[in-house]
Amino acid sequence: MIRKFSAVFLVLLLIMSAVFSVGATGDIEFSLSNVECSNNRLFTVDILASGNQELSAVIFELEYDNEMISYREIKCDDSNSKVVAKDSNGKIKISFLNPSGKNISDGAKICSLTFKSIKEGSCRIDLTASDCVGSDLDFIDIKSCTASNVNIGKSNTDKSEKDNSKDSNNKDKSSNISSSKTKSTQNEATQADKNSTTDNLGFFNFSNSDSKSDTIIGIAIGAGVTIAVFFGMYLYKLHSEKRIIKTQKEADKKQ
Repeated sequence: MIRKFSAVFLVLLLIMSAVFSVGATGDIEFSLSNVECSNNRLFTVDILASGNQELSAVIFELEYDNEMISYREIKCDDSNSKVVAKDSNGKIKISFLNPSGKNISDGAKICSLTFKSIKEGSCRIDLTASDCVGSDLDFIDIKSCTASNVNIGKSNTDKSEKDNSKDSNNKDKSSNISSSKTKSTQNEATQADKNSTTDNLGFFNFSNSDSKSDTIIGIAIGAGVTIAVFFGMYLYKLHSEKRIIKTQKEADKKQ
């Protein structure tokens, strides 16, 4: 169902691109924030934009190493912006929409993606963008898209377990018992962290029941279609006003 909604969203953007015959103006730069984190932890990557226009719509595509990091969710900070994402085998397609236009003249965060680190090492998250439209209905040239570098280090739990393992080799039986208790406490902490990670997913945690998942997806689809329709009406209204103004100017010149 999410896949169908994403497809509808993209088709609507393409239709609006064909209906409104406008020229490109200015340019815009997109980038991803860099990250350093421990293994087995949640972390956030921001999509940033900078340009001299107000951004109303754009389509992003991210590629990442799904053997090192795992995608969890996406969100926008401001209430006027809406975003839809679909993750598939290390590729995330994102549709961003802000009917009133988001000011990016001084640089701005478009949205934030949450991942979880699952393996130590370094990896990249590559970014591409297309169909970028400003609030004036003009297409915006995309100047550049900068990738993110993600460095994942050892978790505190892993370091503690290795230290305990070295100490236990030089201790007697009583020390081994103490080390065992410490390891048990660490396992409980790790389990608590996993539970906390699941709780932090909030809206995207579908583990309770299938019926709840279907209900939430249905609401999301309904809201998305409504947004797309209103955005189409908004663009059509602006386009009509521009056409009327242009016609009036031509009539004045002839007089």
